[in-house]
Amino acid sequence: MAHIVERPLRNGDISYTVRWRDPLTRKQDSIATEDRDHALTLKRLLDANGQSFDIAQRLILEQKSLAPTVTSTIEKHVGSLTNISLGTESKYRTYLRLYLNGPLGGRPVDAIEYDDVVAWIKWMQAQGKSAKTIANVHGLLSAGLSTAVRLKLRPDNPCKGVNLPKGDHIVEPVTFLTHEEFRLLMRFAHPHYVPLFRFLVATGLRMGEATALVASDFDLDGATPSVRISKAWKQDGAGGYYVGPPKTRRSRRTVALAPDTVAVVSSLVKRAKLTKGEVFTSPTGKVMRNGTVYRRAWYPAIVAAQAHGLEKKPRLHDLRHTHASWMLNAGTDIFKLSRRLGHESTTTTTDLYSHLLPEALESTAVSAQRAIAGA
Repeated sequence: MAHIVERPLRNGDISYTVRWRDPLTRKQDSIATEDRDHALTLKRLLDANGQSFDIAQRLILEQKSLAPTVTSTIEKHVGSLTNISLGTESKYRTYLRLYLNGPLGGRPVDAIEYDDVVAWIKWMQAQGKSAKTIANVHGLLSAGLSTAVRLKLRPDNPCKGVNLPKGDHIVEPVTFLTHEEFRLLMRFAHPHYVPLFRFLVATGLRMGEATALVASDFDLDGATPSVRISKAWKQDGAGGYYVGPPKTRRSRRTVALAPDTVAVVSSLVKRAKLTKGEVFTSPTGKVMRNGTVYRRAWYPAIVAAQAHGLEKKPRLHDLRHTHASWMLNAGTDIFKLSRRLGHESTTTTTDLYSHLLPEALESTAVSAQRAIAGA
């Protein structure tokens, strides 16, 4: 442990020399001061931090910092965001409360260094947090520190260049249904929900988009019948739901409807005009929720279809993937499909579905043959 040696000076003052053993060199080191409180503070910080003078000195400087804390800076960052849903904002505040409101969050924002971020990541790992959770919270921390840079509270972002743990979570595979498999599922689906399922697989809409549709969103009498997507159901972070903007900017789109799809929704749209409610509702006329639809209609249909030969276990969202696979197999250009699905970038569409392009598969097979022909 560090200790203090008092020595009287000729002028009557007292010098306080703090002595400690450096943890790296194992050599004794010391520093003298005429301020007794400063000496006591230095001794306390040395003892609390493994006799590291660098850490002790940094903590002393932090006590003199006028900069806001990391927590308050991130709160300011979250409060300044103008394009996030209530659910996302609630998630960020949960991250802040659970993972960033400890020792790191209480420190001045201008005192955080690269090593502090690394130490925080190791602390998260020690708490058993997954790589995905660490990456998500690190993203919020980094965004908050970037805001600090913009506000000239610090010169740089210490999160930049930090190596995050590699992913350790299992991504559920995408399931594509054939036409025969979809028809088998519909044989056993609750009749009230069949129009919704047929609409989803025929349009590729997200569940939250489809269940937010009202009669005025449909144009069934135009030269090309269509539906306009401009909103979606979202969670507010407190267990409730509200109608807000769709997932991305490009999710605002118009989707052309095939004649069979018009026939499926026509009566529902007429009813919605009279009720002034949503087109797709529960048997009791209430808003459809993903979880309720899954429990009451989708999962029972899967169980029954599996008893009759279905080998897959698709999610409701897989109807969107199935729509994409059917469109590609029918010859739809992947760029047009990207617009139809409302992807922010065609890269998303390509990453998900390029392996389904028959021409691409054929051309790569030919290229592979040419490449190995001389082997």
